[in-house]
Amino acid sequence: MHHYPGEIVQANIEEKKRFYLRLGEKKVRLNPDDDQAWWELAVAEHILGLNERAYNSVLLSFRKGFYIPERLFFLAAVAKATGHDQARKIAFEKAICMVFPALTHSDPASRIPMHVDPADVVTPIGSSPLLK
Repeated sequence: MHHYPGEIVQANIEEKKRFYLRLGEKKVRLNPDDDQAWWELAVAEHILGLNERAYNSVLLSFRKGFYIPERLFFLAAVAKATGHDQARKIAFEKAICMVFPALTHSDPASRIPMHVDPADVVTPIGSSPLLK
């Protein structure tokens, strides 16, 4: 998301966090096939402690196969926070393999065998109690 310092001003940090959550939710509603929109929503959800939602959103952001180590480490962190231990292990190992391919002897272009159906997302977009 772009930051507009003179145009977007919130009273405090909590208001700013909720504002970015609403922006992320709007972007996903307008562009549900945009993996970047899902990534940005996942980050906003994680910042607010909505880790189960962040976990589902980050999985949706990988649908087109765009895996980079930073995002895989993020997935590992939210998977750990939500008790998705196998996903945490796979994401962390995949990120390490991508960062250190010569040490791990794995194919950094291989895909993570994880998929999520948008219908399975735990908390529907826009239903966060923080927005009420």
